Amino acid sequence: MNALHSALSRWKVRLATFFSLLFCLFFSTYPSIAFAQPDPLRHYQYATWSVEAGLPQVTVTSMARGADGRMWIGTQNGLARSDGQDIEIYQVNEFAALGSNWIKLIQATDNGDLWVSTLKHLVRWRDGAFEVMATREQIGEVTALSVDNKGKLWVAASHLWYFDGAALVQSDQWSGGVRTLVAGANVWLANDQNEIVKLGKNAVEFISWPAEPLVVRHMAIIKQRLWVATHQGLYRSNGKRLERVTNSPVLALTTHGDVLWFVSEEGVFAWRGDQIEAQLLTEEASDFTLITTIFVDENQAFWLGSQAHGARYFWRASYVQISKQDGLSESSWSLVPIKNGILVGSNRGLFLGQDNKFKKIVDAEKIPGGVGYAVLRDSSGRLWVGTREGLAVQEQGVWQKIVELQGKQVNSLLETKSGEILIGSTRGLFHWDGTHVGILTGTQALAGHSVRSLLEDDKNILWVGTENGLKAWRAGELIAGELRFETALPLAQDFVPALLQLQDGRVLAATYQRGIFIKSTGGAWTPVELSRGLPTQGAFGLFEYEGWLWISNGDGVQRIEVNQLELNNPRLQVVYYDEGEKLGRSRLRCCNGGGTGRAVVSEGYAWFSSLAGVVRIDTNLPEVKVPVAKIRKVLDVGKSESRLMKDLEIHYSVLDFRNAQQIAYRYRMTPYNNQWQEADDRRIAYYTNLPPGNFAFEVQAKHTFGNWGPVATTKISVAPDYYETLWFKLLIGVLVLAFLYGVFRIRTFSLRTRSVYLAQEIRARTAQLETMNTELERVNKELHVASITDPLTGLHNRRFMTEQIGFQLARMKRQRQQAAQDEKNNVLGFFLIDLDWFKHVNDRYGHGVGDQLLTETAANLKKVCRESDMLLRWGGEEFLLLTPDNNPSEFSRVADRLRNAVAMAGEKMGLPQRISASIGCVPHPLSQHSDIDNWTFTLALADYCLYQAKAAGRNCSVTAVIDDELLSTYREAKITSTELATWQEEGRLDIVILSSVVG
Repeated sequence: MNALHSALSRWKVRLATFFSLLFCLFFSTYPSIAFAQPDPLRHYQYATWSVEAGLPQVTVTSMARGADGRMWIGTQNGLARSDGQDIEIYQVNEFAALGSNWIKLIQATDNGDLWVSTLKHLVRWRDGAFEVMATREQIGEVTALSVDNKGKLWVAASHLWYFDGAALVQSDQWSGGVRTLVAGANVWLANDQNEIVKLGKNAVEFISWPAEPLVVRHMAIIKQRLWVATHQGLYRSNGKRLERVTNSPVLALTTHGDVLWFVSEEGVFAWRGDQIEAQLLTEEASDFTLITTIFVDENQAFWLGSQAHGARYFWRASYVQISKQDGLSESSWSLVPIKNGILVGSNRGLFLGQDNKFKKIVDAEKIPGGVGYAVLRDSSGRLWVGTREGLAVQEQGVWQKIVELQGKQVNSLLETKSGEILIGSTRGLFHWDGTHVGILTGTQALAGHSVRSLLEDDKNILWVGTENGLKAWRAGELIAGELRFETALPLAQDFVPALLQLQDGRVLAATYQRGIFIKSTGGAWTPVELSRGLPTQGAFGLFEYEGWLWISNGDGVQRIEVNQLELNNPRLQVVYYDEGEKLGRSRLRCCNGGGTGRAVVSEGYAWFSSLAGVVRIDTNLPEVKVPVAKIRKVLDVGKSESRLMKDLEIHYSVLDFRNAQQIAYRYRMTPYNNQWQEADDRRIAYYTNLPPGNFAFEVQAKHTFGNWGPVATTKISVAPDYYETLWFKLLIGVLVLAFLYGVFRIRTFSLRTRSVYLAQEIRARTAQLETMNTELERVNKELHVASITDPLTGLHNRRFMTEQIGFQLARMKRQRQQAAQDEKNNVLGFFLIDLDWFKHVNDRYGHGVGDQLLTETAANLKKVCRESDMLLRWGGEEFLLLTPDNNPSEFSRVADRLRNAVAMAGEKMGLPQRISASIGCVPHPLSQHSDIDNWTFTLALADYCLYQAKAAGRNCSVTAVIDDELLSTYREAKITSTELATWQEEGRLDIVILSSVVG
């Protein structure tokens, strides 16, 4: 640690005297050498790889780039390989061939091999594996590795060795130890005594030092000229002699093409021919010291390795932060392009920038508050400076503070076409009329508003951007007609920090949080649709340059093609994105806003105000290349030996050492899942329990705000487990079929046995069932007979009549349809018979005699009936006789026969009183107009006639004649005795007594 502190102290002292020493050194020693303008390392972007980024140790000993573009970094605790995002570590515990974790030298060859020297072994990396080529015991300590013009590898150790394609061979051109070497068309080496030797084809040539030999650290060859780095300076060959070029100790040395790169404590130098092509001052790199090695790529970007800080990659970006070290105070606010330079309004007055150097031209004391918040140089040469506390103007070297604006923050300044100076402040819009400042006519309504931006367009409309919306002013008044919005837009009330008129006449307005709006050719304001998205929707500054609209905001700088502004998805480019503080990475602070002059273009550069000075961006931007994803490795992480590639880890990344933190990925596995999976910045895809089959893993990468790059693909074959193979499935299928067949046979035998038993049971049960059914039929018949038979008389009852009447009526219909005209008068006779004074019989002789009388009466009535007649016991002492195919003219004779049968029953029983009967008889149908099916009507009429027979003195038969017209109009299914009595009174029903004396 004491040595480290001592080295840092010496470094700081040397920085203070660098320019004077460098000037004296070069111009006193070699007056012919020309110097390029020094370019500080702070103008480079950088990214650091240290322990925090994944290196195994901070002491970097050597670096090389592999054939695939990845960087190999040797440390004192292992070897690392990085693509800018991931770091792979190679150590002895996993790669025993290394022999030691202390890496000394790394050398890449043209055939893609990598040679690594450790404390114990010299190994070769080929096809993803290390191979020991020699041990320290065999060749001694390896002190240098180099490849000549023919691709042959040379090794400096206890002797001089070379690789013949199969093994290391000791050279016969030199004997003895070799301290270091470099190979080209010839081999140059330094021996243990630091003597410089050139090995020719047939001779050994010594190169002389100008004095005593110095300790040789590194050597390099450019066009047959040898360069030697020592602890006391840089030397080069001149014939057979060495001559001193610098006095400063050289820490690291390398070549790229015809350019020699070396590092001293004064900086990084690129030397071409006899002059320094680039000199990168390192006074700002105080956090990265003790340089051990340098590596340069084809883009003139370079890597530095340190003993204490790891590895750092420097590249020249299109954007540069110019700040205090360049003579500019910390924060800038307003920028004004001038001839051969730029004016900067800062926190500490005004600065003038020329040739990348800045100097203060206006002290802070000259202007109110000292902050150059808004700056304007008008056409008369006056310099206006608006601050947070007022406004000052310089004319002919004299400063004057504007009293009227004292205490008001001035945000914007504008010179109109007429030469009037407009002043946007936090208290409204003012103007300078040549003598004093006052409110601009017609803008009194803005007195309470903070005016942030001003623009006078080609139609003489003054656009005023405030913290509460966009306003328009013309001819002395604020106007509303120019503020038409096609949709509900925020311009009416949003913060508008920047305004711009494009060369084609369209006007743009930037809002603080809601994007950019354009006044289209149709006259209405519409949003610029950025569906792909910018880092933020806000905009602080705008300008147009060479067909691009440049935009600055708190997240960086973007640009959009002007001719696509009104398209749904215009082409855009994120020029710089401020991600904030990142460990080990450089950062630009960009950008400020809130007024005019925050973004301008001058001399081919875009300039932006910043909290850390100004940001300068080269407008000639390189073509944006989409990132190319690479699949690094596919790991089978499954535990099954038979089930290969079932569980996978697929590692992928992009070779990018500059913007790796801004790269996003997506991937898919087809045909397993054809949908892209968004992975953001994750660089590993996980798959578990993949089914057997052949798949294609695809991955793409893009910058956060860019387009997707090409698809990287790898084929993956997932081997099946034994139980997923075809033969196993066939075997299982056969076993299942055999099992099912066995079950089938057992089941068939069981079913056959069971069927025999069931057949026997069925036969027995069927016989039993047949017997039971026969008995049931018999019982049912008996029950049915009982249900339709009167138990006393043996005659059928009412239920029988309701079952049979339908058949009788249907037969009558058929007969009527088929019979001749004279036969159609046949009817169904209804004879309702009631025994007279039957109650007296019961009362006098008892119910037993009454029941016997009913039985005898039924027997006698049955004797006088035809076979086709239907005789029923209707209830009590009533009987009903239905006589089919009867003629109404026969009703009287039938009734007499029935009454006679009743009388004979009484006589047979020897009853002292005469037994008689009253009968109501009615034909059915009653007439040609009657409904044959309505037999209940006829039955009711028969009952009415029976009642009339009783009323007529009994022992007689009565029928009825009804008016045909009445029957044709009456449609009720039933009729009451009351209705019949009414009809009788009206003469529409005639009661006819057929007979009253039994013959």
